[in-house]
Amino acid sequence: MIEIPVVKQPDVLTDLLAEFRPLFDRRQFRQFSRYISSSWVSPTRSVAHLNDIFMEHTNQSNLNRFLRNIPVLEIFRKSVSLINRYSSDSIMVIDDTILHRKGKHIDGSGWVFDHSDVNANQIFSKNAN
Repeated sequence: MIEIPVVKQPDVLTDLLAEFRPLFDRRQFRQFSRYISSSWVSPTRSVAHLNDIFMEHTNQSNLNRFLRNIPVLEIFRKSVSLINRYSSDSIMVIDDTILHRKGKHIDGSGWVFDHSDVNANQIFSKNAN
């Protein structure tokens, strides 16, 4: 499937991304904005593809380097703050089901046998109810 390249981000997305501007320098913010924009418009998630979606793109290694060094905790905090600011009854769902857990002393977790995985004994989060 051939995708139409992105020439410019939508204004509504630009306005939302501006909230994250203090977390990055100029080049990092450009990579962050482009990564978020390309993730929304493309079903393909490879770094090479997400980088190439833009009409004017940089070398893929720049995006790789950025993704290895993003301030994850700060981005998460800012995201939660924005959700709470714009919604009175907000819910944030974090789906970490693809993360492999290790260790026996994780609060609210238990053992499960996963027949589809070679490492069958994995920890899963129990429902808090």
